[in-house]
Amino acid sequence: MTGFDVYKLYLSVKLHFSSDKYNFFQYNGKSRASLSSYEKRNDKYFFDKLANKYKYDALVEYFVSQFTTQDDIWVGDIVKGKGEKNYYSWRKRKQSLRYTFGSELDQILNTIQEPYSSNFDKLFECKSGIHPIILKLYFKKQISLETLVILNQVLNFLPALDKILTDPIWMTVRNKINKYSPFLQVDITEYRNLIKEKVVQCQNF
Repeated sequence: MTGFDVYKLYLSVKLHFSSDKYNFFQYNGKSRASLSSYEKRNDKYFFDKLANKYKYDALVEYFVSQFTTQDDIWVGDIVKGKGEKNYYSWRKRKQSLRYTFGSELDQILNTIQEPYSSNFDKLFECKSGIHPIILKLYFKKQISLETLVILNQVLNFLPALDKILTDPIWMTVRNKINKYSPFLQVDITEYRNLIKEKVVQCQNF
């Protein structure tokens, strides 16, 4: 890949996470960019550097790890230490995804009283202007975005919260969950069963 190819891929992933109208998978990761405009960029060195270091699939993951970790991104930061740290932390979570989810699910359940099967729904209860427990845990960085995405893939809790929450913070998290989800496909049955094991015959299953 050339630096220009990396730049176009960067734009595609950025558009996916920042635009309601663009879907990375629908457009096969394509984006509009001209070589002449790229050549005029002061930061093209960074894209050239990434092109020499990573192949296509790794670059997709690299950019996804950035846009799911931080909101305000400059490509210079991505290439330097901060970007590498985000990427390796993301890879670590991805490689141990089931273990991480199980551990964070334990933390989630510890916030409610037993029997969990009767109180599980309380994790997602909210009133206008008040975020549910599950979001508060994410804001406190006690659970990862990956755990939120998987929970939504299994439980589909976003539509219910959408009916109540309209604040900018919620909309940002909601969009991030939806945009990240196609990059984090898991075996729904496997994770549903894991939740069942943890919750012990939860009434929702």
